Amino acid sequence: MKNTTFKTIDIILIISLTIIGLFFVLYNYSVSDNPQESLTAIVKINGETVQTVQLNSGETPQSIHIKEDVILERESGRIRFAESDCPDKICVNTGWLSKSGQIAVCLPRRVSVEIRGADEAGFDAWAY
Repeated sequence: MKNTTFKTIDIILIISLTIIGLFFVLYNYSVSDNPQESLTAIVKINGETVQTVQLNSGETPQSIHIKEDVILERESGRIRFAESDCPDKICVNTGWLSKSGQIAVCLPRRVSVEIRGADEAGFDAWAY
């Protein structure tokens, strides 16, 4: 029967890999959600910008009427399609948009909402 006890090098390897893994998790957590970021919602109809809405946290909720049959709701750093009379309601079921780069679209009404952050000019990834 084999001796299956851990050796010193095994313990050192496990501890070092755990520390490296925790470093990456904490780093990704710290840079993923930046509460200081200034977010803007850009509302477009037929591809043309009709309204820009600042999404600052701590503001009172607000209903925004786009066209006669589409209502957006903005509150505390996020926005969503609250109501639309489109048949499938995919835009309403998309839910809250709160991070830079998120988009919700109501295709039958040709209305889109895109979230943009203050640092849109930077790269999001490098590929070699």
